[in-house]
Amino acid sequence: TAETRDDLLFYVKYDSKNKKEITDVYRRDSKSLPDSSDSTVLWYQTLYLNILLHEFEYHLVCCVLTPRDDSKSIIERIKTQITMQIYPSTIERRMDKKGKKSDSSYPSLMFYVDNFEEVFNQISLSNPGEKVVVQIVALNHAIPIRRLIFIGGLDFSTLKRACIDRQKARENPSFIQRLSQNKTKIYREFQDLHFIQIKGPNGKGHAEMALQVSKPVCDDNKVITINSLEDLIEDNSNENE
Repeated sequence: TAETRDDLLFYVKYDSKNKKEITDVYRRDSKSLPDSSDSTVLWYQTLYLNILLHEFEYHLVCCVLTPRDDSKSIIERIKTQITMQIYPSTIERRMDKKGKKSDSSYPSLMFYVDNFEEVFNQISLSNPGEKVVVQIVALNHAIPIRRLIFIGGLDFSTLKRACIDRQKARENPSFIQRLSQNKTKIYREFQDLHFIQIKGPNGKGHAEMALQVSKPVCDDNKVITINSLEDLIEDNSNENE
């Protein structure tokens, strides 16, 4: 939650053993907070990281656009739209596998929507020419700043092609996949979801969405449902307004 996050301070340090930058997290009232004499702390990086984590609000907008029509504006083409506040994280974890393993994402910032099946169950594409678009906007209420830090999208044909490829892979599973299908509950939970990435402008940042398709898969008259958008944004992703 925002309240829990505000109680934390993030310090960027240089790990000389592994020759890379890492992050340490402390509570504000911790007695072990690093002081200015700590030469392992990278203070400029620490300052900017905490500004990004604490001084901005981030909002996710996901929408479905109807086929292009030069007589209509982008706003008029919005078929469905969902807007919600999301929170940055310096932890990287997979959404297609339930597990406890996680790694530091620094210097990238990650945004997760854990209840994606509930949040995005109304986002669906049913006609050629439709497109799903996702964007993240950063807000700062102290100064008049509203900046688009990520935007990306995929059209119906691209999503349909990805689903067809997924269907072929499921019809001809590898030996390991056949073992997994019968062995793990985790696999059964996610086997109907297909995770696909949306790249940001110039390849900076990406979003990951989970697709679930009405059966029979990818029939021309069936609906492609977008069940989730796991938003993974690099912390200086782009300068687009």
